Amino acid sequence: MSIIPNKYLSLNNVQYNLGDNETLLFESFITKEYFDNLTAYNTNKYNKYNNRELADSLNSAKYSNIIDITQKQQECNIEINKMGGKWKDYFIYDTKELYYNNTPECSFKIIIMILKVHDGNNFTINNIKLLLIDEYKKLEKYNKLVFDILTSEGKTNFIKQILSGEITIVDYITSDNYYITNLDLLLLSNRFKIPLILLSSTKLKESETNILITNKDSDKFYFIKAPADVKGTIDPISNKNLQYKLVVDSENNPIFIKNKLNGNLIEQIDRHDPIILEKYISSYNVEKKQKKIKKLGKLVLN
Repeated sequence: MSIIPNKYLSLNNVQYNLGDNETLLFESFITKEYFDNLTAYNTNKYNKYNNRELADSLNSAKYSNIIDITQKQQECNIEINKMGGKWKDYFIYDTKELYYNNTPECSFKIIIMILKVHDGNNFTINNIKLLLIDEYKKLEKYNKLVFDILTSEGKTNFIKQILSGEITIVDYITSDNYYITNLDLLLLSNRFKIPLILLSSTKLKESETNILITNKDSDKFYFIKAPADVKGTIDPISNKNLQYKLVVDSENNPIFIKNKLNGNLIEQIDRHDPIILEKYISSYNVEKKQKKIKKLGKLVLN
């Protein structure tokens, strides 16, 4: 078959997994003339390595900061209510809480929404899971502490299965049972430099206060109301306390400009330093009331 004028190749039955819009080229065919009429691809500064699963379409539509709550999100239904609790008085304008039905799959939707507004990344749930696998691989030297943190976030039974060798961390993340918790949000916020702030009605173990700032290199912030700290194993379907809620303004915009926030909230932001993720993980101590895992295995990524 002909791929490039005056050049031919013959292939036997080779099992390459190519998409309908892909072709196979020998390196010797890729001369400088081959690129003359090609449109340059704008790379994502946060992704060093790309693949079919993570690549965005070059012809994707432009997007807005405003969240379309009427858009169907597969099996994840959006709910939106007036913001309640102690934090509502920290915002000047009427604010609302946006959240999805309580399933492991739907737990990914809020961070997917933030990433789309923040950088235009049109990620899928599978994309996010691949990114998380990559981030956890970087933490292999802290495997014991990572297991302790994930256990404290309600993933006890699955961590026990990892430690016993029944599954790997990759098996768990790629399964239908994996759901987003604080450590995942911190890893993704750190990777993409998202100015994300977690708010809680109780003290967060990461900051020892009820506010957790991931990044202050901007005058704009995203706010998520995080559930209270959990103990033991959590069933994300039946336990409503695990639900994360995205704070949006009256127009469903999740971006809040700092100088338009309530003075008390600005003071809280100014007073607290952003979390240094590696320092938090490396110095993590299991709470005395939490049962320690007797035998800790190695974080295996296949």
